[in-house]
Amino acid sequence: MASNTPDQFMQPACHLGRPRSLENGAPIFMTGEYIFVRIPEDIRVEGHDGEATVVGTDLPSASNGSSPQHFAFVRLVNPLPGNACILEVYPVLSFGRTGGAVSTYNTLANITKAALLPLSFRHPTPDSFGPPLDLGNWSNSRDLFLHVIPRRFVMPAKMPFKRMDPPLIMPFSELSRIDQYREYLRSYTQTTNADGQSHPPPNGGRGDEQVAEAELGGFSVESTQGLLVIEGVDEDADDADATFRDELVMLARDDPIWREELRRYLQEEEKERELMQKERVARLAHWREDIAIWATNC
Repeated sequence: MASNTPDQFMQPACHLGRPRSLENGAPIFMTGEYIFVRIPEDIRVEGHDGEATVVGTDLPSASNGSSPQHFAFVRLVNPLPGNACILEVYPVLSFGRTGGAVSTYNTLANITKAALLPLSFRHPTPDSFGPPLDLGNWSNSRDLFLHVIPRRFVMPAKMPFKRMDPPLIMPFSELSRIDQYREYLRSYTQTTNADGQSHPPPNGGRGDEQVAEAELGGFSVESTQGLLVIEGVDEDADDADATFRDELVMLARDDPIWREELRRYLQEEEKERELMQKERVARLAHWREDIAIWATNC
């Protein structure tokens, strides 16, 4: 394995900035940028919680339900209408909720370990990856791992995030190395599986081949012999939420990776509708009670 020696990581030259959002004028993300962002759903590797911790600061990790905030390196950015964007990132994991990175890492299968690139000088990178990632003067002595399986999600304009000050950017050459390495792992896994050896895929079995089915409201998303059938798309929708929803529907039609994101968005819409209905019923009951009291006093 290639060693991460201490002299490759100088003293910290940047710190975590204040919360910002694209809606409030924050510049669009840069490819390779190191950010602190909420990634939809928990990130689990072989069932282990990959909770991220703050690097180089004492700020604790934050979470909101099933959407923990993680440090991550931006792989791709695609702007969407309304200042939103499609974000694809490499999560940085510490396994903080499962006893720490080292104890968790040591229990993982070899193929899973291969998908975790250490960012600490205390751990060597896999031989098949080569030298440690070159992140300039960024210092890291904690046990953290970059997961080479990227996560893609829609970043709403109003969602807060944090970036390093000054910005910490992974060079394009290093991003390319990760891409090439991920393809190597994919081909290796396919080859070993073809030989009759069973290995869990590095992403825990979640990939483009998953079939997503959702029926919420007037929308229907289902898979028919590998073809995605989508109904209820209003391409002339005026309201921002409908436009955003239809954008997701179009993305899911073109790329299976967006089916899960669309299903999650539709589920959130349904929850909001149910909550609004409950609030409406409560207001109506309160109004009727006021009317009854008024009629009694008359």
